[in-house]
Amino acid sequence: MEKIMTKLHDLGIVALPIHDRAIVEEQYSSLLEEIMIQVYEKEMNFSPKLKIAS
Repeated sequence: MEKIMTKLHDLGIVALPIHDRAIVEEQYSSLLEEIMIQVYEKEMNFSPKLKIAS
């Protein structure tokens, strides 16, 4: 989660981390999903299954 939060911070996006998820403004939800997938794939070497809640 630290790498995800750092990437968001570097883009000027405020996020609230909660265990294995993050809350961002709705306009950034797609970007958050993209970043989470990229970081997860890099660290775990396979694609995650994400559940998106609004």
